[in-house]
Amino acid sequence: MSDLTNSSGDFDVIAHLIRDRRKRVLQTANQELVSLYWEVGKILHAKTESEDWGQKTIEALAAHLKSRYPDLKGFSRRGLYRMRQFYETYPGSIVPTLLTQLSWSHHLLIFSQCKRSEERGF
Repeated sequence: MSDLTNSSGDFDVIAHLIRDRRKRVLQTANQELVSLYWEVGKILHAKTESEDWGQKTIEALAAHLKSRYPDLKGFSRRGLYRMRQFYETYPGSIVPTLLTQLSWSHHLLIFSQCKRSEERGF
């Protein structure tokens, strides 16, 4: 029994490592998702601005992605429009230290709460 008691400190160290690494994995995944959404938004913006694509094309893209990747979430018509809005709000090169530090949910909250583009540009 004393071996178990002596090991509890080691157990806590291992538990802390697990929690820490899981947090890092989630942060990295979030950064990659936000970056992906910005890049998709950039493509959608360029295509719709150059008139290569009409507004119906975004709907067709959403349908295509849904049929090709049925388990993929977030790429509905509405999600794609939000990605374009995300790019249009931050059209310069993406600033990883700022934009990717916030979750996609936080960016959506900013879009919904801010009425003017100046407010969104924080």
